[in-house]
Formats: sequence, structure tokens, C-alpha cells
Amino acid sequence: MAKFTENGFHLEYPDEWELEYSEENLHDVTLYSPNGAFWSLTRRPHFVEPEELLKESIETLSEEYEGMEISTAVDHFEDQKLDGFDLDFFYLDLPCFAMLRAIRAGMFTYFVYVQTMDQSPSMMDELKEITRFWLLNVEKAEF
Repeated sequence: MAKFTENGFHLEYPDEWELEYSEENLHDVTLYSPNGAFWSLTRRPHFVEPEELLKESIETLSEEYEGMEISTAVDHFEDQKLDGFDLDFFYLDLPCFAMLRAIRAGMFTYFVYVQTMDQSPSMMDELKEITRFWLLNVEKAEF
């Protein structure tokens, strides 16, 4: 597994995935799988409401993907809870799945956006493991 520890981000992800992080934009990090899935984390100031980030994202995605199905979702990782939504939609006639999650932790509000066409158990396990590792380490961040 590869590790990324920079500017308060603590991530662990499969070696074959690519990491995108810019020194110019210190608030976002994205991981790309070889098969097109991605896992993206955005950090905003503490006063930004997690619910507002989720609402804005759903509005934007609903405009882009007609007929999108939305369901509430909660992930539990040990003693941490991550609220959000699961989305099912079509892109270029291919079924897609997305997870939107948001949480306030420490000095920040975090937004996780995951998208994949591959909903195989192994892919979903990889995406959830990336999320679990980040969530269990988010409050240990050093700046």
C-alpha cells in the first residue's frame, strides 16, 4: 500500500493508484484507480456545514446526470460515523455509482466524493478501505 501524509492529509491507498495533489491547492487530494474509479477529498473551513456541501454537490450532479437515483447513506468505521448519499446514474449509457460523504472534524469540514463504474466487491472494498483509513486518522492531522 502507498501512503500520503502531507499538509494534514493521511491516506493509504493501493500501490497502482495515482495520487493528484497540488502545492498550489492545499485543500484537495484525489486518487485514481487504473480502471477509472476515483476517490477525492476536499477540506474546507470548520464553519462550512457538511450538509451544505452535500446539498450543493447533489444539485450540481442532478443537473449533469438526468434520472439520477439518490439514497441516504451512513458508513460506520469503528467509532466513527460518516453521513452522506449514494448515487446511481448513467454516463455514456454506462451505469455509475457515486458516494458523497461529509463530516466536520477538528478545525475543518471534509467532503469525500467517490465515483466508479466498477461496483465489484473488490473495488468497493478498496474504496471503503481508503475512506476508513482517512477517517480514522483525520483528527491526528498535524499542520
